[in-house]
Formats: sequence, structure tokens, C-alpha cells
Amino acid sequence: MFSPLDTSGGQNADLSQQEGESYGLNVMDVDFEKAAKSSKNDYLKNMDLYFSSVEPTKKNQYTGMFKGKNLIFLTLEGFSYKAIDPELTPLLYKMSTEGFVFNNFYNTPWGGSTASGEYSNITGNFYTTANCLELSAKTYQPFALGNQLSAVGYKTLAYHNNTNTYYKRNKSHPNFGYKYKAVGNGMVLKSDCWPRSDKEMAEVTVGDYAGLDQPFHAYYMTFSGHAGYAFSNNAMSKRHRYDLPEKFKSYHQVLQGYFASQYEVELMLEVIVEKLEESGQLENTVFAMTPDHYPYPLNDDLLAQLYNLPEKNIRNNFDLYRNCFLIWTPSMKEPITVDAPCSTIDILPTLSNLFGLEYDSRLMMGSDILADGDHFALLKVDGWSWISAQGSYNANEKKFTPSKSCTLSKDEKSKYIKKMNKLVKAKTTYSKQLLDYDYYRHIFEYVRKEEPQAE
Repeated sequence: MFSPLDTSGGQNADLSQQEGESYGLNVMDVDFEKAAKSSKNDYLKNMDLYFSSVEPTKKNQYTGMFKGKNLIFLTLEGFSYKAIDPELTPLLYKMSTEGFVFNNFYNTPWGGSTASGEYSNITGNFYTTANCLELSAKTYQPFALGNQLSAVGYKTLAYHNNTNTYYKRNKSHPNFGYKYKAVGNGMVLKSDCWPRSDKEMAEVTVGDYAGLDQPFHAYYMTFSGHAGYAFSNNAMSKRHRYDLPEKFKSYHQVLQGYFASQYEVELMLEVIVEKLEESGQLENTVFAMTPDHYPYPLNDDLLAQLYNLPEKNIRNNFDLYRNCFLIWTPSMKEPITVDAPCSTIDILPTLSNLFGLEYDSRLMMGSDILADGDHFALLKVDGWSWISAQGSYNANEKKFTPSKSCTLSKDEKSKYIKKMNKLVKAKTTYSKQLLDYDYYRHIFEYVRKEEPQAE
């Protein structure tokens, strides 16, 4: 079992529905049948039929656990859990060991670098080219947290410490429900360098929401961890070269530069936490963070040293894509460990459930990690591969490797693999079409609204 974090003293999340308990389903009242009959577009009609057949996830003991709390959500540029260290990043280490701990979280590049990683984190869906953010700006995005939380009274803000128009975020992020600020449209940083400082971004933005008399949600796309990592050409690596503890000096110099650049995340969080503590809001704030992708620009030999994996065929090694998804708030009494396999598309439904938001679990490619069910991580490695509690499947080799806890008989394995591959095929088809055909705009015409109750 992969366990980069010390989770002793906590509890394991119970993802099974207790007998006699009924929490209901995370669904909306959607008339899929009417939508399918009314649609003249075959792609939309097929999606109506597919989504009507998807089994929704159940609400659970964690539903609404964070309802009404503030949310700070960060997508971390090129971050790896290997940069979390009790000596180098004590605050990050605290957050990673005292909140929800997802022991089997994966984030493979979808094919569009940072843009597709960020799109996946924000939407619960995936796309395989870098124009996904630009395309999303032209579509209806009701489930993005900016839109969901602003609808219930939150102030919703988004920040990035690079050019505001890059990947057309100046169009996509307002469409996701955020007031968006970046370099070129309101964000002025102390240092004009490359890459720019995450800490300085926090310093000039935290005042926008700390001390508010309404709940807030702040979204950050960081930049300091951007490749390359040589001390000679990366301002953040150079800035923190001598902040590295002695034990990091055994790594190759480029990896030292990598760790030094990622140290900015720690400094950024320190700024935010200190300001929220001063304003009395820290206890009521949830932090969630995950990378956009692993540090794939590193050469294979450097990745092998960083992850302690064999260099040969390392890009096809599923363990290269293990990473971190952190959810932490100081009000949690003890950590909650989750062993279910999961990936970036599961983030949005999981947070939506934790914040008690109304959403339809059938309409996202990901699912609430805390709900009961057979969870799996979707990987774009050697084709569309996957990992479940029963084992892992390499699509290119058409090879299933049972896990130590596999309960399937020989006959059951064949049926299980066929079922899983059919599910993966559907997700890879409809996730793209969701965006290409603006499906949410189409289907929300068929969402039945509750009639107001007469007084």
C-alpha cells in the first residue's frame, strides 16, 4: 500500500452504507427521457441516454461536513508529494497528515499539460488538449465551485501569478464563477521574475477575502513550481537554494532546484494561514489542493531518483502518477484516511458533497470519493488504463494485475475487466463530448425546479 504520509492515530473512512441508514442520492430532478426525445442532435441524444443510465452516488456521513465554511482551493504547478517534508514544509506536512488523507490518489497528464490538469480539477471532467479552458469559456458550467458557491452567497475569487490571458483564463475563470485576477488585470507583484512568486501572490490577494463578513471561496493556480529547475534560469529555485535542509543536498542539482521552487507553496500557505488566523477565520476555512500534473519535464533519470523507481520505462510505471490531494481544516479533530483509488476528476464531486451543495453525480466523469461503491482511478498511461481495489489494468498490454485484496474468481475477473473497460470507454467518449457539445446547457433545460411551498 502506497502511504507517503504518516496517518497513525487517525481513522479510516467508512465508505460502506450502514444497514438501515439512508442519506439519499446526490441527484437533481432531470427529465432525461424528455431531453432525449426533444433533441435533434444525435450526440446530445446519446448523452441523454447514457447519463440517464449512470448509477448516482449516495450521500453519506460526510455530506455537508463543511457546509457554510470558507474554501481555499489550490492547483499546484508541477507539484509532487515528494516535496512534502516535515523539515522543509512543516505546514504542508501538517495539512497532509491531519486532514483527509487519500492514500491512492493519481493524477496523470490528460494530454494538455497544465490547462487540462486545471480543467480536470475544476470541472470533474477531462479533456485531452490544451484548448479546453478556452473551449469551456463558451459553455455552461453550473457545477464549477465558483458557480456553485456564489449561488449560495459566497464571494468567489480566482488568482494566477502569470499572464491573465494565458490559456484564455481571463475568459474561462469568470465563466467558472470567479472574479479573476492575474498579472495584467489587477495583480501587481513585488518581483517581476520568471517564474513569479506564489508567496508574493498570496501577499497581494489574501486581503481580498480575509475579514469578509460573508463566506468566501478563493481559487489559486500557482506558478513558482514551473519547469525548468536549474538554479541558473529559475528565479524561485535560485531564491530558495539555501533554504533546503541538508538531507536534500544528496539529490541531483536539478532536483534540488525542483524542491527549492516548490518551497514557495509552503511560504504561500504560511501567509494565508497567518492572515486568516489574525482575522479569526482560520477555524472556519477548508484548504484543498492538488497538482495539475507531476513534474514531467524532468528527465527519466531524475524522475527515477525523485520517486525511487526504476528508470526503465518509468513513464509507463503507474507509481509515477501517484500524488497528493489534500483536504484540511484546523477544526478536524483527527485525520481521516481514504484508501479508495481515485484521481483528479473525483475532486469536484467530493468537495461538492462535503460542502453540502446540490449537484447531480451522474453528470460528471468523477465521483465522490467518500461515497460507497467500487471506486477507480482513471489513468492516461499506455492508453486509457485504470486502477481499482481489485487490481490494475494496463490498456496497451491488455493486462490485468490483481491486487493483494482482490476477491474475484477467474471467471469473475474476465467479466469485471470487460465491465470496467466499457465504463472507461464511455467516460473517454462522453467527457470530450460534454465540452464539445455544451451538454450542460442542453440538459439544464430539463432540470425540474422545486415549486415554492405555499405559506
